[in-house]
Amino acid sequence: MPPKLHPGQRGLTLVLASLGLLVCAACADNAPAEPATRAVTAPPAQPTLYATRPARTTATPAPLPTPEPTPDIAALTTGAHYAAFIGDYARAIELGQRVVAASGSEMRPDALRMRLNIGRWQMDAGRADAAVATLSSVVADLSANGADSGAELPGAQALLGRAYALSGDAANALAQYAAALAAGAVISPWLHVWLGDAHLDARRPTEAIPHYRASLDAAPTPAQEFARREKLALASQLSGDFQAAIAQYEVILGRAQLPAYRARILWELAQALQAAGQPEAAYQRMNELTANYPKTPQAFQALQALLNAGQPFDELQRGIIGYHNGSHVAAREAFRRAITRYPERANDVRYWAALNYLKLGSVPDALRNLDQTIASNPANAPATVVALGEKAKIYANVGDAANARATFERLSANAPRGQASASVLFDVAQTFARNDALVAEATRAYETAEALQFDAERGPEALARAAALQYRLGQYAKAVTTTQKLLARYDRSPQALLGRLWLGKAQLALGDLTGGMETLQALAQQAPDTYEGARAAELAADPDQPPLSAPFPSLGSRMDATGQEEAEAWLRGWLGLEASANVRDLRADVRSDSRFIRGSELWRLGFKLEAREEFEGLRAAFGRDALAQYQLALFFRDIGLYRSSIGAADTLMRLSPAKTPSALPAFIARLLYPTYYADLVLRHAQEFGLDPLLLFSLIRQESLFEPFAVSSAAANGLMQVIPSTGREIHTELNWPPNYTTADLQKPYVSVRFGSHYLAKQRRFFGGDLYAAIAAYNGGPGNALRWKERSAGDPDVFFMAITFDETQRYVRALAANYAIYHRLYAR
Repeated sequence: MPPKLHPGQRGLTLVLASLGLLVCAACADNAPAEPATRAVTAPPAQPTLYATRPARTTATPAPLPTPEPTPDIAALTTGAHYAAFIGDYARAIELGQRVVAASGSEMRPDALRMRLNIGRWQMDAGRADAAVATLSSVVADLSANGADSGAELPGAQALLGRAYALSGDAANALAQYAAALAAGAVISPWLHVWLGDAHLDARRPTEAIPHYRASLDAAPTPAQEFARREKLALASQLSGDFQAAIAQYEVILGRAQLPAYRARILWELAQALQAAGQPEAAYQRMNELTANYPKTPQAFQALQALLNAGQPFDELQRGIIGYHNGSHVAAREAFRRAITRYPERANDVRYWAALNYLKLGSVPDALRNLDQTIASNPANAPATVVALGEKAKIYANVGDAANARATFERLSANAPRGQASASVLFDVAQTFARNDALVAEATRAYETAEALQFDAERGPEALARAAALQYRLGQYAKAVTTTQKLLARYDRSPQALLGRLWLGKAQLALGDLTGGMETLQALAQQAPDTYEGARAAELAADPDQPPLSAPFPSLGSRMDATGQEEAEAWLRGWLGLEASANVRDLRADVRSDSRFIRGSELWRLGFKLEAREEFEGLRAAFGRDALAQYQLALFFRDIGLYRSSIGAADTLMRLSPAKTPSALPAFIARLLYPTYYADLVLRHAQEFGLDPLLLFSLIRQESLFEPFAVSSAAANGLMQVIPSTGREIHTELNWPPNYTTADLQKPYVSVRFGSHYLAKQRRFFGGDLYAAIAAYNGGPGNALRWKERSAGDPDVFFMAITFDETQRYVRALAANYAIYHRLYAR
């Protein structure tokens, strides 16, 4: 089995019954009691917390005082690590201090390791000054111990350096990082990064440069390399070496692909060029930025810089950038100038001016611009088609169904064949579907879009949506015809599954019980791991039963690690290995990889984000090696790096002949759909009356079980609660004490907060879990609007969701839920 990298963290994927006495306070005073059912493999015998000392006998028969208990150091250590695992750092520190006190000597190896852990936990708890005091004493003791300190001293110095950095003491941080580097720490590339950061904090950018350079060759991932190059560029600029900074930005632009990231680097490069006395080159980069990435804030900054420098600028593009960045008044003026200066581009100017007027709240001005475009172009010209589409959407959005309908009729009569026209009709259909008075026209718009030579991706989607709307209108026979058309034309498309779902529903609605059940059962069997297959299975079992409402499972022994031998036999057979081949333990070539060595040490010391970078680089390096991915999935699971474990299992599945979770051996499928933090999930599922497998499904979708995950919207933790919602939940629960946003990254807080919020949405929507899940992702106000359009049908509700992200979210949750129930509840 993979080695134990961090004391006490191995095997924390399941709850150990022996922890109950140690961590009863893990969720603070207001937390509910644990449920009787626990996720355990084979619970060890309950340990004795205190071993009673034998009574000493004397010649005097008088009774002796009650002897003092001897602390069980192993149990205390396990409890401390478990408390840290769930984010209860105060409890972890308390138990850790008891371990040290009971050890007899702070210099004993187990006591030294615990003191290091205490320092790390103090940092995690936001107590940097306390961590400095703890780790300073450890470093002093290890230094005094000389050669006997072994490999512990460099790690302790690195931790102390981090503590000093967090406390704002750059000078002492530098000293400790330098000492660790001089001692030959295996994490030296990261020490160089941290030394560079500390030099920058100390306003010594010149000294930072060689450290950042030294770290480049060992960057574990392209993203980490780019981050280090950015730091090197900044240090070079601050040192006055602008050419060096320019060179780093150019390297990044030569390889980076993400548009938003490229926009930011282009802006940084332009500023460096200006500082280097190369204004023309800077203006060239700014123009590149504004032309290619007009939606970004950097484009708006570049626009302002160009205008301030007196550089000529295209007024239409100026207006477009202002529109995308919320500067609508300035955009209006830019469009007014553009219509005069560029009469040959009037169609484009009026289109953007119309959109901008809508943002300004002036519907008549928006319509006026669109009407001018329509009047000045042939009836079937692309500009006319676009303008008519925008007009139809405007009328629909303001509730003018009559004019929306009339505009749509004109559009559909004149739109030429081609994908451009099809896209316009599809967008009109999307808008009309949100207006109850225009649902029939929305259906026709979808069908017209598909008929106008739509592509193989959106064509089947248009037909599937048309069928769903026909069902909503009670036009079940039309829905059958539409889905049959979809299956005849696009049977291999992903949307064909959606078509089959609506075909089955329509058949049932027409009274064709046999045909409908056959359609649904075939879909459930064909695609059990998809939203459509899962929903088909629910409908086939009981058409009147709400989705996501399977009986709450009695988990217990279902959440164990059985089947590993069978899974590994399958793996050997697929890979053509001998029956005796060891497929479980990490191979030597993986263990000897520098990323594995650095990642292991970083994880042991508690530098989790940095360790994840190394391990993700390692996983990518072996991305075509199925055996390595299996072994890494086990290794990452055992150390608690769950997101990477799931990623490795997913790569294994995609490389395998199975391709889908349902075709995998159950043990591997459970690596892909795990039940980590089971004690917290079971406890709060019971507290709030939720199916625990639904909570596992949600956590997997939200964070892949990574407690320190942070989204672009600042959502935090296992259940990705945003700070404003976290404050609201804290007020409602009046828990935990002294709450801060940082608590959202503590699993014992995150799981309770997320469970409370989901249960709250379920109550608000009268038990409708689809609506509750949609509200969890897209907000309750939006979910309420979608529910009002659904007439109580959950599948109509799903199709009514207008946010692509939220619809994908509900789709994924439904599929996850089906997979979890298949793996754990039967």
